[in-house]
Amino acid sequence: MTALGVEHDQHPACGGGSLTRHLQLIRLPGGGLSMLRFFCASLLLTGLLASCTPRVTTVAGVTVTPVLIKVSEGAAPGDTLTIQGRYLGNAQTARVIIGADENGQGGTAFPASAVQSWSDTEIVLKVPEGMPAGGSWLFVEVGGKRSTGLRVSVR
Repeated sequence: MTALGVEHDQHPACGGGSLTRHLQLIRLPGGGLSMLRFFCASLLLTGLLASCTPRVTTVAGVTVTPVLIKVSEGAAPGDTLTIQGRYLGNAQTARVIIGADENGQGGTAFPASAVQSWSDTEIVLKVPEGMPAGGSWLFVEVGGKRSTGLRVSVR
């Protein structure tokens, strides 16, 4: 063995001949060898840390719970009801539930025909005829996740 590499003669793995192999590192000026070692160690550490990072996967569906911020004042059947919030989804993946208790139990969903417009931050609905009058709680459910609730009244 040499200081910078490995030297061997007549090794059985090499066919037993008089093959001499020298593996030597390139000589680098002024502390270059320690720089090379530091660089290699940095690469190994970076690879190790990268393998420990959480995997980001795309999940079909909702990952954020909808949040209601404001609902317009009480509306009568035929009037519009405006709901403002965040992460409200769209008319194909979500529904508005009215008449529930404060825990979100019970209530009825607005029919799809009542939707006038729907964005991720605002829903405008027409209160259908026959909607029971009185105060209750309103929720938005997006992809199985139910929002915070807001008090609402139908006149």
